[in-house]
Amino acid sequence: MKNYCKLFLIVLLALALLAGCTVSSPSPSASPSPSASASPTVRPSPLPWPENDLEVTKSVWTHQFEEDGVALLDVESTLPQTGLTSADAYYATVMDALLERCDALCADAKALGKNGALDAPGALSSDFTVELNHNSLLSLSRTTVTTLGGSRETQTLCETFSVSSGKLMLLDDFFSVDRDVYCERLLGEVGRVIDADPARFFEDAAKAADEAFPFDNFCLTLYGLSLFYPEFTLAPAEQGVIRIDIPREVYADLCN
Repeated sequence: MKNYCKLFLIVLLALALLAGCTVSSPSPSASPSPSASASPTVRPSPLPWPENDLEVTKSVWTHQFEEDGVALLDVESTLPQTGLTSADAYYATVMDALLERCDALCADAKALGKNGALDAPGALSSDFTVELNHNSLLSLSRTTVTTLGGSRETQTLCETFSVSSGKLMLLDDFFSVDRDVYCERLLGEVGRVIDADPARFFEDAAKAADEAFPFDNFCLTLYGLSLFYPEFTLAPAEQGVIRIDIPREVYADLCN
């Protein structure tokens, strides 16, 4: 009897040990989901435009100048409002200059009218593009188109402001080398653009690009900088204002 009891206890002990060490059968493995940690990390593509540093809005002014019931000039001017004190003060002076320009155009229109050469009132329209509004820099290009008596003129002017200091930046401010050094590098890229499409430019465009280098007429972009040459400087008037876009990698080693 003792032997049966002993055997019974041994069997119970073995069953208990087996129960404690049982390993569940693996369930069929599911296909890994795209978000599983084993999957490669997928980073979102960069946004085409980073978060802006300033909220830039448009201030539009429209007016028709006339005299004795005769329309002389139609104006639609759009200027930026940035909330940056120095920039807004600067564009207030741009507005003053615009009014002076309107007075001169009205005088020209009256002269054309006396000679019977004013078939329609002149027109002046201006607008701007925010080229960069990031990393404490605000860069804009402003284009004005004027038509009067069959003639047409396009002008593009640019400004770049430091958001932190309010300073109107010069091209020199972005480079750690002398002007001659960075200018030579940038002109090399201008020359490549001219050589790539010689039929578009004057024969001496490369020389003109050097002589009329736009130190004060440039803008920054996410990808580099752009130089603006006035009409009839590098190419015939029908080509308009010439914009040369220069990738940052061309001059990055010369920057501050």
